[in-house]
Amino acid sequence: MKQIEALTVFLMACTLISAGCIGGTGTEPEPEPTLHNFLMQDHVDNVQDDNGMVNLSFDEGGMMLWTKIVIDIIDNNGDSTTCSNPGPGWDQGDCWVTQYGGSDEYYWENFADTQPGGEYLHVTDEGANFCDQDCSLTVRITYDNDVVGQNIVHLI
Repeated sequence: MKQIEALTVFLMACTLISAGCIGGTGTEPEPEPTLHNFLMQDHVDNVQDDNGMVNLSFDEGGMMLWTKIVIDIIDNNGDSTTCSNPGPGWDQGDCWVTQYGGSDEYYWENFADTQPGGEYLHVTDEGANFCDQDCSLTVRITYDNDVVGQNIVHLI
């Protein structure tokens, strides 16, 4: 009887080890972050009109889930404003992001992968009054709490 119990314990231990439940380090490496190449440029609207400010797109890297994206505008004084992401319930606050093109409203998609025309974003001033005249603003894109893109955009 003791031999059967010992054999049962041995087989259970082997099963747990082979399933990865025990015996590992518990520190499996995280997947490498996907690198993105962002394009940030002045929108065609005049900055004084408090309307369209910046166009955003990217042409390298995988699509990004909107619930993990934060887009901040940082003015010349270092003050940061977080923009509302596209979609229902997001259009609140002084800075909005509107999504154009693409095939999935839950993701910001790679411009090169969404043909024809690609996917791009408009960042719009909805009351923040970032600039009363030509100026430069910093656009910072954070994904899953990591800054994945930041650049200065000159607005005219």
